Amino acid sequence: MLIQSVRRLLRREYGLDVLRPVVESALRRTMRRLGATDADQFAAMVLAGGPAREALLEEVVVPESWFFRDPEAFAVAADAVRRFIEPMRPVRILCLPCAAGEEPYSLAIALHEAGLPPDAWHIEAIDISAGAIARARHGVYSEHAFRGRDFGFRNRYFTRNGEGYVLSDAMRQGVDFRIGNLFTLPVEPGRYDLVFCRNLLIYFDEAGQATAAARLRDMLRMDGLL
Repeated sequence: MLIQSVRRLLRREYGLDVLRPVVESALRRTMRRLGATDADQFAAMVLAGGPAREALLEEVVVPESWFFRDPEAFAVAADAVRRFIEPMRPVRILCLPCAAGEEPYSLAIALHEAGLPPDAWHIEAIDISAGAIARARHGVYSEHAFRGRDFGFRNRYFTRNGEGYVLSDAMRQGVDFRIGNLFTLPVEPGRYDLVFCRNLLIYFDEAGQATAAARLRDMLRMDGLL
């Protein structure tokens, strides 16, 4: 019964439609990581919220991404930002989910490479994973975050140290990260000119997809780009 309660919690609070075996496996991994031994007691802790729930979310979601995943999307985004530029306010961009920052930082690099000044745009990056947000703010990436054939941007915007590849401060300053959930975010109608929301709807059932689409529509300005 507790497994079913956890599944209902994930669907109700986060829109996540997670199969029972996936939840059971995620609970086992989370328990091992935290040193818990009683499954029922741990599931009850997840239901109560706090660190146990946050740890489980880390196992349920798949925060894998890499820089310039589908490069064409970033070229289209840069063209859109150029069209949306107005006097007196920056172009507002939302990346949700943002994983460990690979997508919003890719966009920041693409906008810089397109010659768009940093005061002309601003990126808000949101994810439900506290761990992913912490890694994004840290701005250090392994070889695994760079795929494809063109690594010229890595030479221009990253430096190598003992931890991995460190993103330049100039690129990090254009992105604000925060923990958040699409289903509970306050909606300011028409706030964003451009929204990146990729590889998210696969986690939702049809009702969750409809709710997500409606909330994204409300967040986007009438002529904005999703």
